[in-house]
Amino acid sequence: MSLWLKYYGAQFGRENLFVVLDGDEWEPNVDLTGVTVTMVKDAPRQRVRNDRFMAKTVSGRAHELFNDYHYIVRSDIDEFVCIDPNSGLNWETAMEEIDYWGYTYSMGMDVVHNRALETDPLDLNQPILSQRQFAVVDHNYSNPNVTNGICSQHPLNEPGQKSWLLSWSGGFHRALGGRVRMSNHFALFHFALFDYDPANKRQKDRLASNSNHRSFTGHIDQRFKLFDEISNVAQMDADQAYKIARDKFPLENDGSLSKRPRAAPEDANVSSGILIEIPKRFSNIV
Repeated sequence: MSLWLKYYGAQFGRENLFVVLDGDEWEPNVDLTGVTVTMVKDAPRQRVRNDRFMAKTVSGRAHELFNDYHYIVRSDIDEFVCIDPNSGLNWETAMEEIDYWGYTYSMGMDVVHNRALETDPLDLNQPILSQRQFAVVDHNYSNPNVTNGICSQHPLNEPGQKSWLLSWSGGFHRALGGRVRMSNHFALFHFALFDYDPANKRQKDRLASNSNHRSFTGHIDQRFKLFDEISNVAQMDADQAYKIARDKFPLENDGSLSKRPRAAPEDANVSSGILIEIPKRFSNIV
């Protein structure tokens, strides 16, 4: 949580950060001064039910915040939304992209520790992306993180439906009622697997805890296979992978616009997407 607070606090100010904690076991050993914290104690533990419950809870909280804010950036504690430096935009100008549709889907990059090549201990006082070189461009992490809350009618929505308050689906993977629109410049870096040792420790702690349903640990067991998988794969050029994602993630097999990002298996070089070397232009962002 400390990295999340440091990053988003620098972008928006701590007084504009709102944290929703899932469960009362959280006792974060970090300074929460100036941050608004809400604790949810009654969320179900089964993964799909928990995802849906938390999405409904956070959507409701977002609806309240739109009384005071024109834009919201939503992320999990291990997700970092940023602007591609190649765009030349700042947060204010980048937000203009969503004013017509009401939301946009970030370019999702799942950062994975390559233990064969990245052998130095991670220094949390230095930018993470200056120490981690590899990520998977993954449709599962290309999510509607940035929104102004009012979704505009899409040509493929039901006739007569003009606009509605944005709500997220379970897992925050899609904007309910809308179709996928990939951003031209927003990117999301997912850090769950950015350092093998603490990730492995978290998994062991979850396996030993009665509070985590087996559906969570099964999901993470599958994710851990990426550590070995990426060591045997040649990376695709990042900007080529971004183009594939923008062209194909929004489409169904028949070419129609999708309600959620779709995989592009014919272009994938690992099971979950396209392995890339993270462009150096991102090195000092997070």
